[in-house]
This record gives sequence, structure tokens and C-alpha cells, in this order.
Amino acid sequence: MRDEPTRSGRTAAPGFTLVEMLIALVVAGVLAGGVVSLLMRQNSFYGKNDDTIYAEQTIRGTAELMASELRMAAPADIELATPDSVEVRFDVLKAVVCGSSGSTVYTYVYDQPASVNLPSGRGTAVSDPNSASFTYKDGFDGSGSASATALTACTTANGGVVQSVDASRFRAIDWSSSGLATPAAGSVLRVYGMLTYSFAASSFTSGTALWRNDQELVAPFDTGAAFRYVKADGTVHGTLTGSDLTDIRSIRVSASAIGSGSNRFDVSRDLSFDIPLRNLQS
Repeated sequence: MRDEPTRSGRTAAPGFTLVEMLIALVVAGVLAGGVVSLLMRQNSFYGKNDDTIYAEQTIRGTAELMASELRMAAPADIELATPDSVEVRFDVLKAVVCGSSGSTVYTYVYDQPASVNLPSGRGTAVSDPNSASFTYKDGFDGSGSASATALTACTTANGGVVQSVDASRFRAIDWSSSGLATPAAGSVLRVYGMLTYSFAASSFTSGTALWRNDQELVAPFDTGAAFRYVKADGTVHGTLTGSDLTDIRSIRVSASAIGSGSNRFDVSRDLSFDIPLRNLQS
């Protein structure tokens, strides 16, 4: 910047020459480009980190929910074991038999696990007082209904002591359509629904989702997501049927959760763990 003389001989007001302006614009452009590049790299870092966290949360949620429910199954509870799906009987009611009268069985309900999103169809399993094995009857709902007679029968069977102030826990069951022998007092009764976990196409995004019955839980996973089944001898199988189902000791889950948060970065986290089954006889 310099002072230029005018035609009148006077000195003009200080200013920038065209060359100086061009140099300033070039420098400003370089600096702005650097700032933009830095901001883009920073945004990419945070976006990728966000999607990585998304993938990790997918894994954590999958492992916690699925493991908490499937580990409640016994080998005899498994109905289907394929790479895509595992189906088990899932208890929605547990009771002890207090006695019976004709075709009516009286029970005391001591546990009612959550039964969210389980099919309306039910089944009932019965175990004799001195046995750990159960006899299963799919399609028969042994839930029964609250009964004052059941309360009396259970109180008598318990030496005159009332087990609970909740009268709804004392149930009378019409056993005539069960197809099962009338259970003796002291028998354990389980009412169950069918619970299926499966890897199938997501209805919300691309890739594979984990489904719990007809409810999509979490997505996406890669197409290699699968179940495997570890038998008592330690061998691992992709599909088991028939009597081999009762030889399953743990369910192995293998998948890669894909980071598909709002930024869609190509990140993933691997998931692989075994779910041991309950140690019950079939």
C-alpha cells in the first residue's frame, strides 16, 4: 500500500493496488480452505465416532436382552434350531398343584414372568413332585382362573397357612381337555408361549435385523449374522433337529453390527458369545 500522486500534484488517500488485492484474496482463500478442510475432517471424525457408538450399542442391547431370555430355556424347551432362527418355550406362568376335584385342578401361582409379544397360543408342562422332567402339551393353556375353592385347597395343603394375600394367585383349571393325566399335589406346572429370535431382513433399513417374534428389535447387522448350537460333546452345529435338540447345551450368536447412525459411515463391531441353557433334564 502506498500514496500515489494525483494530476494536481496532491497525494491520493492510501489504498491497495490490484496486485496487493489479488495476493490478499489468494492468502484468504488458502486460509479459508484450510479451515474448511479442518472442519470437514473434524466432522468426519465425530460422525464416524457416532456411528461406532451406534454399532456398540446395537451389540450391547442385543447381547443383554437375548441372553437374559434364552438362558431361561432348558434343552427340552428348544423347538427350532437353525442358523437364522432359534425358537424356545418361554414360561409365562409357574405354579404348584395343591390338589384336584374331578376334572378340576387347583394351583398356586408363584411366578408370572413378563409375557410381552408372545403369541396368544399357549402350552402347559407338568412335572411330578419327585421328578425334574416335564411332560409338554402344546396348545393347552393351564393358566386357569381365580377361585375361592382353589384358595381353600391350597391353604389346607399348606398346613393352614395362606401363601399370599393376592387371591388371583389361587387358580382352578379345567383339566378335561388337557390330554394329560391329572397331576398329583406337589407337581410343578409351567404355562408357556413360543419365543423366537431370528435374523431376517430389516423393515426399516438395509441389512439384517434381529427380530423377537414379529417385533424388529435392532438393526442393522451384516448378512453373516447367525446362530450356532453347541452340543454336550462340544461340537458346534448350524442346524439341529429331533432328539439332537435336547443335546444342545448353549446357543452361540455370531454377527457384526454395522454403524448406521445418521452419518452412515462404514464401521462395524463384531459380536460373538455363548448363551448357556438351564441345567434341567428333558
